[in-house]
Amino acid sequence: MSPYFYASKENFPDTGRGINFVALMLSAETQKGVTIFPAVKPRSVICDEEYIYQDLQEFEKFKDSKILVVCGGPSAKEYDWDFNDYDYVFSCNHFYKMDKLKEEEIAVYFLGNEVNINEEDFTNYFNKHKQTLIAVEEISQGEQIRLKNLVNTYSDRVFTCSSRWQAKLTGMGAKVIIFALCLEPREVHYVGLDGITEEFSTDGLVPHSFEKSKIFRKTKENREEILEHYRFFEEHINSTFIDTKIKNLGKTSKYNCLYENI
Repeated sequence: MSPYFYASKENFPDTGRGINFVALMLSAETQKGVTIFPAVKPRSVICDEEYIYQDLQEFEKFKDSKILVVCGGPSAKEYDWDFNDYDYVFSCNHFYKMDKLKEEEIAVYFLGNEVNINEEDFTNYFNKHKQTLIAVEEISQGEQIRLKNLVNTYSDRVFTCSSRWQAKLTGMGAKVIIFALCLEPREVHYVGLDGITEEFSTDGLVPHSFEKSKIFRKTKENREEILEHYRFFEEHINSTFIDTKIKNLGKTSKYNCLYENI
């Protein structure tokens, strides 16, 4: 099995994370038989070679646009990017804690399983910014009650999706970047997809743009594997989305594992 993909492009739609997976998330049930998503309207599902996702009318506006994806790595704080240079900004996890984003309305948000949707910073942001779409990619049995509350509150803008890319070492950020590219923008920049550099220990605290610092997910023995995942990710998106201009802003940061001293 590939360390990067859940399945081949040809087989992906019919796998356990394929079309039925995305559709069934809408009617997932708890052990007590309570429907998790009673307020989500049935929607058609788009299936391309990299992503399967519910179709929303709002997605049409992203075609031919310029998008920035802000991930949580330290380069997102170090690199001097400007929110207003982009038509739309996508992000994930605890972005709403970042000074540079917490007052801005992003277009698409990917919810990670580490996020407490009941914390004040989360509810304040999404109650204020009512146009931000919320992507849910995975619903484990332990998360069902949490996500029921999310969908009951933000149902019209919550959508389900599934990524063929499942390389755990690149985190949620890589999936957000691929999703943005699937929407056929003319240009996608991304920042904060950094991995880990040699100066930091993989089992110790490292700088983070959303949470100040956090522990990288893997152990010291995996440093070369981590680097290979980030190299392959960059090769994959550049060879797959050839009609979109792609730029990794974070590569100019010493905190990025693909650092280039330009």
